[in-house]
Amino acid sequence: MSSGLLTPKVPANLANSEEFWEVKSKTPGRTKPGVTGCPLSSFAKGLLRVKPRPASYWTRAPSITQHLRLPTRHALGAETRQNGRRRFPQRAVRVAAGPEAHGEEEETAGRMLALQRAPKRAWRGLLCGQRRSKGLYGPKPHRGPLPRTPLTVRGPPPGAPLPWYLRKPPPVREQLPELDVVTYQEKMYFVPWLAKPASFPEWERGWHDPRKHRSPPAREMPAYKEQPCFLCNPRSRLQEGVKQALWLTKTKLVEGLPPQILHIMNDTAHEWESQDERVQNAISHALFWISTEELTPAENYCSVLLEDLLHLCRMMTAKYPSLTKRMVAQDHKVAAAWQRESILLQVRGSYGKILNATSPLQPIASKDEILATENHTLETFYPIAPTIDLQEVNVYEIKNDTGFREGYPYPYPHTVYFAPHSTKSKRKPEHLRAQMMMFAFGNALAKAKGLYGDEPRILDEPIVVQSVGTDGQCFQFLVFQLNTTDLDSSNGVKNLAWIETDQLLYEDARSCPEIKKKVVVKPAGIHGYHPDTFKKFLAFYLHGIV
Repeated sequence: MSSGLLTPKVPANLANSEEFWEVKSKTPGRTKPGVTGCPLSSFAKGLLRVKPRPASYWTRAPSITQHLRLPTRHALGAETRQNGRRRFPQRAVRVAAGPEAHGEEEETAGRMLALQRAPKRAWRGLLCGQRRSKGLYGPKPHRGPLPRTPLTVRGPPPGAPLPWYLRKPPPVREQLPELDVVTYQEKMYFVPWLAKPASFPEWERGWHDPRKHRSPPAREMPAYKEQPCFLCNPRSRLQEGVKQALWLTKTKLVEGLPPQILHIMNDTAHEWESQDERVQNAISHALFWISTEELTPAENYCSVLLEDLLHLCRMMTAKYPSLTKRMVAQDHKVAAAWQRESILLQVRGSYGKILNATSPLQPIASKDEILATENHTLETFYPIAPTIDLQEVNVYEIKNDTGFREGYPYPYPHTVYFAPHSTKSKRKPEHLRAQMMMFAFGNALAKAKGLYGDEPRILDEPIVVQSVGTDGQCFQFLVFQLNTTDLDSSNGVKNLAWIETDQLLYEDARSCPEIKKKVVVKPAGIHGYHPDTFKKFLAFYLHGIV
């Protein structure tokens, strides 16, 4: 049945009489009879006897002369619930206005609303001869108490036995204790349908298989010690950088390079013709020529660039024959141990390249400058522990080793070179400088203990070790002088370190030109080349010869 507007066919004062009501269809000239198209049934009469409500209950405005918003029979199906009350789509019904019909309008509005609800109920029950009950379809809801389950709180009280379907059967061994359990212990291998033995002895192979090696617990190892040791290895990153390395090595920092290095760098007699062109060719070889890719990986060009620069330095051998008394070693291991304020520390591991010589480098600072370091106060970084980022171990051996056997013809460390082996382990310049200082100190300390013994003392001849680090573009230079092996206390003579930081070899290098709006902004090649950086690199190599 289509929705329509309920309109009384009798005057408002006759609304209480049992007259016919008609639903006007939206289609002109057609009237569909409904429940209201026949004489009122007993059910509809009962609805008409509903207690009338005031007009203000049905209207939205206090004035009863406005349109009353009443639901229609067709819109009853779209009812929704909001806040526990039924809301109906609203339609406008005009009510006769007038002071004499005020009471009649209230009663008429209530009866009209009841009649509009009647068709829906009639279609459900009156026209079909029966009235459908709620919940006719589907399973009936459970009306008793729910059993106690892990998902409910109702059921048996705590401590009462669970229902049979929730009980877990006991193991077979508890049900039949006299039952013999058959295990796979005699078969010496796992059998799925047999029980697991209570104590299964570990199978011995009879020979050592390195792929199946199982190390014993740490406390059962012969090298286990109660006092922990803090290791600095090539993977360590000192959080505080150079400041932390200075405290660990009991060193005083001096900015800039020592005068011996600067004198070699500024002397043009130590250069050769077309030196800058050869250095740029070495850069191009490392960046562009070794690979067909547009961008060469950092782990490739850093090592290649370092080797090419060392090759250019070796070209000075014709001019300085004493350079033949040097040797470059790759990935050698060093180990050195010392006490620092009752903390046991060690430097050990394998890193980049090291240049060894047959004779040691001469001390940089004089004896007066060395004794003046007693007044220097080491900077602390409280509350950060000085051993932060160092590996703490209890299984270790106290060892001091330069990495070379006795009788090696080049026993003295000269320069340590650092270059990243992969982009994953790329460090910040501050961390790289700290690592350079720790390993330069480790090489010097291992050599000093090999010459003067393990007894802490002030060295008669300080040991000098140089270090150079690079990421392929920026270079770090360091000169370390070991003055004492008495490192436990912060008082007394300190070691010395000279650092030159962030020296660019070139500013930019690209294999393809940079083009913007069809204009070449930067051509391909090397841009911003700094010749002084290679001069410092060469001066480090020639130090001790010139």
